[in-house]
Amino acid sequence: MLVCGINLSGSDAIFVLLSGENTSFEHIELNTCKITLGNSDDSQDLRAFQNTIYAFFREHPIDVIVIKKKGKGMYAGGPSVYKM
Repeated sequence: MLVCGINLSGSDAIFVLLSGENTSFEHIELNTCKITLGNSDDSQDLRAFQNTIYAFFREHPIDVIVIKKKGKGMYAGGPSVYKM
């Protein structure tokens, strides 16, 4: 099973791939482990960000996607995180 973990932080989506079963997983090195959203107010930048993520998912046959829970209070992300 191939698991993709995603952390949305600021204007970055940080990816981690793990391969394995149940409690035994192995980290997979990636060429692209961070995708950055340019100007979050520009629809072309949002579309480019979306297309880059789609290309990443097409490149890797991922079975499960896990997105880290958004922080609250002092650790809360900005409005860009909601757009991502």
